[in-house]
Amino acid sequence: MKSRYLQYLPIFLLFILSFSTKALDTDIFRNFLKEEKEKLKNQKYKKLKLEVISKAEKFLNKKYEEILKDFKKSSFKLKIDKDVIYTEIVEIFKGKPEDIINVYISCTIGKRKPNIFIESGAGLYEEIEDLKQLPYGYEFITNRVYKSNLAYNTKAKIRLLFFKIDEKRYVVVNQMIEDYGEILRKNKVKWHKKPYYEIKYDLTIDFYTSFGKNDEFYTIYNSFSAYEGQGLKSRYKALNILKGAGNIFSFGLLGKKIKNKVKKESKKVWEKRSKIIQELVLKEKKDES
Repeated sequence: MKSRYLQYLPIFLLFILSFSTKALDTDIFRNFLKEEKEKLKNQKYKKLKLEVISKAEKFLNKKYEEILKDFKKSSFKLKIDKDVIYTEIVEIFKGKPEDIINVYISCTIGKRKPNIFIESGAGLYEEIEDLKQLPYGYEFITNRVYKSNLAYNTKAKIRLLFFKIDEKRYVVVNQMIEDYGEILRKNKVKWHKKPYYEIKYDLTIDFYTSFGKNDEFYTIYNSFSAYEGQGLKSRYKALNILKGAGNIFSFGLLGKKIKNKVKKESKKVWEKRSKIIQELVLKEKKDES
């Protein structure tokens, strides 16, 4: 049967050719990490953001054999410091990295369904605007309405970059490069009856490592991310006042409940999201055969 993947060929031609014709510039990715570390020098609450960079640098320097040896099982770790949320994920997918990445990118830039943001249970609506192709990926604006009644809307420009480290290792960078939520909030703009909020920082670095043989391939997925925005904020002012008051409600019961809820919901969203990606990859392979 003719694969439906062919309908995405024009969008991902550059990406596919980069896999098959050149071993990418690991140097470009190293320079990216170096520049990001430099930008963080004067930032507030930078500890967990720097952890993303240092973990990515360390993982990049790992030998292929070390990655396979260190992989034990899937895991989901989340840490919170002030309003910064750090997430570290280890997952295994059935399929080659190219297949996993193509599904992720096509869904992320709105060129195929389903919308992972919505289907994972995180959101209600999303619009992708002003999509542009870059030498190593894409740039676009995402306008989102979250599912939670407590959550604000967000609007931001995203840069999605992908690199080939070697024949078995790839990396994808998803980075917020410009926020529009703060301006929309100040202008009291609403979408679906909900106001907007600022994203101060959002960076995710995903590594994909291939292993297997005889057409039975698997991908080890290692992800490091930091987010500073509305994670511990609420649209209900009374809740924010209590949380920031510095009393027992803030650092005791209320603070703990909010953080635990963020951890629980984040893990649930990831589990749904990874399941959707895996199902799409397996469906693609079935359609090709």
